[in-house]
Amino acid sequence: MMKTMATRVGGIATISTASIAKSLLLLFLWLAISLTSATSQSSGIDEGDDGGGAVFTVSSKFAGMDRSLSAMKAHDSLRHLQMLAGVDLPLGGTGRPDAVGLYYARIGIGTPSRDYYVQVDTGSDIMWVNCIQCTECPKKGYHGLELTLYDPKDSLTGELVSCDQQFCVEISGGPVSDCSANVSCLYTELYGDGSFSLGYFVKDIVQYDRVSGDLQTKSANGSVIFGCGARQSGDLDSSDEALDGILGFGKSNSSMLSQLASTGRVRKMFAHCLDGVNGGGIFAIGHVVEPKVNTTPLVQNTPHYNVNMTAVEVGREFLNLTGDVFEIGNKKGTIIDSGTTLAYLPQVIYEPLVKTILSWQSDLKLRTLHDQYLCFQYSESVDDGFPPVTFHFESSLSLTVYPREYLFPFVSIHVFHKMPASTLILFVTVYISLECFYKTHIRMTLGRLMVFWLAKQRDAIQRYHEHNPFGRQGERVKCASRAVPRLRVFKAICASAPRRVRRMPFNTPQSNISVLGSEDLVLSNKLVLYDLENQVIGWTEYNCSSSIQLKDEVTGSVHLVGAHYLSPAWRLSSQWCIIFLLTTALLHDLVY
Repeated sequence: MMKTMATRVGGIATISTASIAKSLLLLFLWLAISLTSATSQSSGIDEGDDGGGAVFTVSSKFAGMDRSLSAMKAHDSLRHLQMLAGVDLPLGGTGRPDAVGLYYARIGIGTPSRDYYVQVDTGSDIMWVNCIQCTECPKKGYHGLELTLYDPKDSLTGELVSCDQQFCVEISGGPVSDCSANVSCLYTELYGDGSFSLGYFVKDIVQYDRVSGDLQTKSANGSVIFGCGARQSGDLDSSDEALDGILGFGKSNSSMLSQLASTGRVRKMFAHCLDGVNGGGIFAIGHVVEPKVNTTPLVQNTPHYNVNMTAVEVGREFLNLTGDVFEIGNKKGTIIDSGTTLAYLPQVIYEPLVKTILSWQSDLKLRTLHDQYLCFQYSESVDDGFPPVTFHFESSLSLTVYPREYLFPFVSIHVFHKMPASTLILFVTVYISLECFYKTHIRMTLGRLMVFWLAKQRDAIQRYHEHNPFGRQGERVKCASRAVPRLRVFKAICASAPRRVRRMPFNTPQSNISVLGSEDLVLSNKLVLYDLENQVIGWTEYNCSSSIQLKDEVTGSVHLVGAHYLSPAWRLSSQWCIIFLLTTALLHDLVY
């Protein structure tokens, strides 16, 4: 075991290698904390300046009656610039199917504004956040996010929505029985996985980022009616999947998009590009100029973003499906939904599709994993061994899904059985350290490569600790080797209820509805455009870590909107990651 010591040689002090290394680590820790603190202070000043401008503009409306004409014109000018402007919603999360797959955005609510993290969901309409009355709502959620309970009384602009207001009458489908002016407008939001949210409606200011230049935004706001969730169930209150709420981007007039569009603040069109590689991506409201996107008509008189699928092609072979399979009607059709994790296909499409895909590798031994995933062992390149699948839609729009997108690797839980305890501990520690480097944006090529491979082993490591004592016989792991056993799993699950899709059939084999989820790899890594003004939807393959061009309807200018990756759980990650590194060094020193 090496020990830190200093000796004197010829009157000159010499320090051991371990001492130098630890000194450098301590210096690195001090620099990291100092830089992080400086960055946080700088960010706070910048955000305060931008947010302050918006707050001053709003509050100046109530500053008195003796304002000058020039001040009024300046106020109106700023207001007009906010009308029909593009909106940039920062995104976070990931669509990994072997993890908790969801994408979320950050918005500000109230006066003063507080940040909330909400799942972006095109399969539902209303926006809601956890309310102060929710005693069982978790304080921490997805990936350690700090969750915030909304309290209308803490906001200077928050107010209750009564059951006799027009919004409540419309969303309830008519006048509410036993309603009086002092009775709140209640809501119940049901989702396809059996979870629900109960609460009441409130009205408050929602802060968002208005696109003001290339990769630049300014704070803007609008008054929005949304749900104050008093009770949640299912995945909505699970610490693994919990967020502050859900931001519905559905078609109805109750959505935040429709409310902002009705006041002329935004256009009724938006786009998202969910990065299935790095997480996060692009979410923008407004007219996308570049890239160009081919579209297909939305089916009318449906509550969701329904489109008309016309054919399914595997390789160069079209499946022999009857025309009524693709008919639009009761319990039929295809829905595009950003809140659904996987792709769901009816039995009549799923069975011939899987049969045709597997015919490319006739010697596979199939297994069923967790009673739902059809899987097999395969160590070669799936893109070379399996065919692409193309879904064809009306107006010649197609969606090609590659084998790497409809199959995903599942690591065997026996992969670490012969690793000695010290090796496994070092392996886990190295993984944590490298992830710290990666998360704090210290871009090391080795770190990137190792994190890419190690991320696939995360679940196996956890299961190893939970179920496998050290020394049990099994397969030997070879780091960064293709010899690591993997199971390939189909991501398209038939006759199963999609996550968080409202008013969908619940686990009914008779269902003929297809759901293409934007959170999985089927629609991730593609720019998906929703144009409610022209009643079309479209998509194109795209690099979701790059940028798109959005038109400013006031000035006619075109601005770049870039990708984001929100990671609030790592706001203090640089300090903790360096501490992890120091701990790793000390543990290594003690063991060896």
